[in-house]
Formats: sequence, structure tokens, C-alpha cells
Amino acid sequence: MPDLVVFLAGAGEPASVWDAQRDLLGPVRSMAFGALDLATPFVFDEAVASLHRHVRETAARSVTVVGLSIGAMIAARYASLHPVASLVLSGGQVRPPRVTMAVQRLVLGAVPERHLGLPDGMSKKDLLDILGVRVDLTPDLSRITAPTVVLCGSKDRPNLPAAHRFAGAIGGSHLQIVDGGGHQLATDSPAAFAEAVRQAIGQAGPR
Repeated sequence: MPDLVVFLAGAGEPASVWDAQRDLLGPVRSMAFGALDLATPFVFDEAVASLHRHVRETAARSVTVVGLSIGAMIAARYASLHPVASLVLSGGQVRPPRVTMAVQRLVLGAVPERHLGLPDGMSKKDLLDILGVRVDLTPDLSRITAPTVVLCGSKDRPNLPAAHRFAGAIGGSHLQIVDGGGHQLATDSPAAFAEAVRQAIGQAGPR
């Protein structure tokens, strides 16, 4: 069993979005980060490097990393570079489609910031910076050796193809499609998500 579980939130979410999952996890030591906790302004590789610094500061001997959306992408890159005991990836993209992301940013850019429901300390520009990240995780996936659970809600249609790509490229990974779940699986389907985390912890080996 790992002695640390790290939760990484999605775009536009604070670290506190993981509070309920951390409670469900029980006495295992854990910590959580939003994207801007790792890098402000948001730069993908800086976020990955910052995560590594935070983990090293804990002196943890083994770590399970759980990521949602952009958090899943950070987790995958991290696990390709550093040893992890196990991994949970939910609702991430291997290579975010540029046209889709550009349209999403255009639509959100037209919405007044006060209507976006952003957490304290996050501006609309911050959110658009996170959504504008350009990264291709394809070369990273074959380097991930940790036991991995790939999650996606059945209603999260934009991310279902990527979930299959993650699972197909990461050796020994397990794909779980959560019936009726949306993109925000940790809050949409908390019991199923918590069970997936427990499954990953149970598979974790010494790292």
C-alpha cells in the first residue's frame, strides 16, 4: 500500500473538490492540488515539475496519483517520468483536439467571469490558459509502468475515445466506464470513483 495518495483537480476546480474522496479514503495520508496550486500562470511542464517537488518534500516512499481532466494529464506525464506505485486517470485527453478546445475557449471567453463559478483566486484568463494547453502524451504512455485504472463516465462522450487510448497504450491498465457518469466523476459518481481509487491502491507495488 502506498504511504501517500495525491489528488489532482480538473480545470476550474479547487483542491477542495477532493475533500469527499479524501474522507472516503480513510486514514491513508493524502494531499490535493488544483492546477494553479502547481503553476501560476499555468504552464503544463512547470505543473509537473512542481508536483514532483511537492511529493519529494513529503519523503513518501510510495505514491499513488489520482487525476481528473487536466489533473489526469499531469498525472500521466508525472508517472512517465517518476516512479509511482499506482495511477488513476479520469476524463483526461492524450492529445487535446485543437479545434474542440479552441471552440470551448471561444465560448467561455464570451461568458462574463462572474457567471463562470470559478474558485477563489482563479480568473477567467487562468481558466482559458489551462484549457489552452498544448501537449501530446502519446510518447509518455508507453513509459508508464505503474498499475493504472483508467476511468470515464459513459456520458462523458468527448473523453471516451481518449480513455480507450490511455488504456490501450498503458501496459496492464484497466479501463472502467462508469454507467451514467459524467465528466466530473469524483462528484457525479463518488462511490464508484472511490472504489476505483481503492482498487488502484490495492494494486500498488513498492516503488
